[in-house]
Amino acid sequence: MARISRTDLSGVVVLTTTGALDAATAAAWQSSAAEHGLPPGHALVLDLRETDFIAIAGIRAIGAVADHHDRETVLVLAAGHHLRDWIGLLGTRRHVRVVDRLGAALALFRQLQP
Repeated sequence: MARISRTDLSGVVVLTTTGALDAATAAAWQSSAAEHGLPPGHALVLDLRETDFIAIAGIRAIGAVADHHDRETVLVLAAGHHLRDWIGLLGTRRHVRVVDRLGAALALFRQLQP
């Protein structure tokens, strides 16, 4: 079971996922992640560092959440580079950027501000 907790920072909403994000949990995770309101001008950061396993269904769900929030960039925190490869294969890279640390996500968000 994948669980989401929310943290609001200055200009950023962080959704931290724990558990597995796979075919059995992706749809419920996607619905839960989409329910979290995103104030205007805020970035969405999906923190997946505590996620035990991410399957292709989970990657698709990340893309769907990015589309739902209609964000040009959704920042994803992830330990390891395997997630970058999967996102590239699915063509969601235009919506999703993968970084390793929350500090890097916040810095990237500031750079993307108009």
